[in-house]
Amino acid sequence: MNSTLRDSVSQSFYHDSWWLRTPGINPNYVAYVRGDNGNVSVTGAHANEGSYHEVHPACYLNLSSVLLTSPAENGKTGEVGTLSTIPDYTGNKWKLTVLDNDRAFNVTETTARALPGGGVTLHYTGATVCDETDAPNEYVSALLCDSEGEPISYGKLAQPSSASGTVTVTAPDETGSYTLKLFSEQINGNNVTDYASAFDAVALTVSTDPAPSSGGHTSTYPVTLPANVENGAVTVTPQRPAAGQTVTLTAAPDEGYRADAVTVTDKDGKAVALTDNGDGTYAFTMPASPVEVAAVFVPVERPFVDVPEDAWFYEAVYYCYDHDLFKGIDAAHFDPTGTMTRAMFATVLYRMAGEPPVTGENPFTDVENGTWYTDPVIWAASEKIIEGYGDGLFGTNDPVTREQIAAILYRYAQSKGQGFVGSWMFPLDYPDAGEVSAWADEAMHWMVMNGVITGNPDGTLAPKATATRAEVATMLMRFEGLG
Repeated sequence: MNSTLRDSVSQSFYHDSWWLRTPGINPNYVAYVRGDNGNVSVTGAHANEGSYHEVHPACYLNLSSVLLTSPAENGKTGEVGTLSTIPDYTGNKWKLTVLDNDRAFNVTETTARALPGGGVTLHYTGATVCDETDAPNEYVSALLCDSEGEPISYGKLAQPSSASGTVTVTAPDETGSYTLKLFSEQINGNNVTDYASAFDAVALTVSTDPAPSSGGHTSTYPVTLPANVENGAVTVTPQRPAAGQTVTLTAAPDEGYRADAVTVTDKDGKAVALTDNGDGTYAFTMPASPVEVAAVFVPVERPFVDVPEDAWFYEAVYYCYDHDLFKGIDAAHFDPTGTMTRAMFATVLYRMAGEPPVTGENPFTDVENGTWYTDPVIWAASEKIIEGYGDGLFGTNDPVTREQIAAILYRYAQSKGQGFVGSWMFPLDYPDAGEVSAWADEAMHWMVMNGVITGNPDGTLAPKATATRAEVATMLMRFEGLG
């Protein structure tokens, strides 16, 4: 205790006691804490005004250090990131938030401007960092006061992960002048004193005029995404755009689904114009209000009558179809038992690579210029992924064999940094493994080891057999699954 709190005019009999502002056993007595044994006495002497028995509290509280009061229990509840209206409190138990002079919290802005219900982003420095072990109860908080300075709402805006950062405050729905008092505080729970920095005030103007004032910031608004979307997901950038800002939505369907309807509506339920960018993204211009997004994903139509759902190749065929690797021979037929030519396979790999620009010359006499396979073949040859036969021949319409597929996919994998490195050993446990050509041996081992190529139902590897379109689709799905 600070000795200056003692009564300087009391008789020596009382010099080692602490007087309390607490009634004793009758209105003329006061309780006090005895200095010799620490016991509380309720039979103290008379405390008449003007007598030598002046009454001092047992502890001294500097009221200028009290930043705010709140109910002792559940007085600072509420979701982090929002301001909540301060409710009426009829109880008689309060807790204090007192000034901690060691905190040096500051807000960069002194003024801000927002539309009704809009958001304003403020920058801060000097926050005490929230740490799960050493400081789990640290927050950047705010009081919103009306034009008369009366607090109307309070909220914990963030638990800061660094001393500097930003917080976004949602403005009131009513226009007018307000004051935001931001501070860094330690919240210690029910019935326990909290500690905080001094308030740093920001003058907030809420107006229907979106133009920012000098030193202020343009309003931002929330984009509410649909909850519990089935068969896909929707994301948005930015998450709190300003009025007039271009917003991008990404609608990502699950495998086998597509986005059927994506819509945006403003706070009045009116549709916001939406542009389909054709790549799974959509764009719109943010209005001066919050917006809501809705999205519906539906199954992709399955067009091939010759690919039944119970076929062993069903998943692989539609994997290739959905990923634009290759399509059917016409709108209704995939031809799963048909052969895959070398030109077709070069085209599939070219699409898998993202159809990069082709700058090389056409080295093959049997590859016509201007066809659907011209660029893919030139690209595959220039990247040394598919080689020709020699003498300027590519073998455009020749069926591709299983060992050719192994070699071609292996070269493609090597171009992406995959494949065997150094010494390697992996058995080919097939009765016809000896039929694999020397130039395809390493590739076939790697493809079998990684499950891209498997044996036939009769137990053979059949390296020189031609591959059907269904077999190629299955190999490609497994190959892309390697990552």
